Amino acid sequence: MRTIAVGWESRSVDVGHYNAAGVTTGGVAGIDQPVDMSALSAALAPTYVKTIPTQDGWGNTFLCYTDGSWGSATVASRYAIISAGRDGVTQSAPTLGATTNFDCDIIYSGGQFIAYPEGIQAQ
Repeated sequence: MRTIAVGWESRSVDVGHYNAAGVTTGGVAGIDQPVDMSALSAALAPTYVKTIPTQDGWGNTFLCYTDGSWGSATVASRYAIISAGRDGVTQSAPTLGATTNFDCDIIYSGGQFIAYPEGIQAQ
């Protein structure tokens, strides 16, 4: 997730936004425009990162969102990268902060994890 974020943030420094010129995240209000992983990969690789990972450690595809649609002229100033967790099911209202339930979503936005696993896994 950090690899994607570093590349995405580096590109944003150059172009001034997170979307390309021209599902909801639940706990990340306003960041609800899905970004296709192949479009994101084309925008980031190989200039900002050699290759971007497309799947989390459980083999689920990462979900990426911005606050402006990818092909829109509207400037996107925020992004979110989501792993649906071990169960692969995206939550409509994810638990923010630390959790011991690895089925919960893992969310990275604005340079930090805002929902993440920590400690001993709960059954």
